[in-house]
Amino acid sequence: MESRAVQALLERALSSHSPSAVRCTVKGPALRQNSKIYVATCSSLPFPLLVKQCLQANSSLVDTASAVKQFSSLQQ
Repeated sequence: MESRAVQALLERALSSHSPSAVRCTVKGPALRQNSKIYVATCSSLPFPLLVKQCLQANSSLVDTASAVKQFSSLQQ
């Protein structure tokens, strides 16, 4: 996933909860071990968002299982 894909995903998701169109600006990615991190600022939010894409070890393939596990941990 690249910056424009993150932007489109956020704008679509946030616009469904907003009476007006939402515009986002996305910077990144910052590459980390096994992940990519993006910083987004969106017109409908007073604070920036971080978007993390989990990757399989030593590759650029998405690690869905790790993403679900980490997201579940954040919900607790």
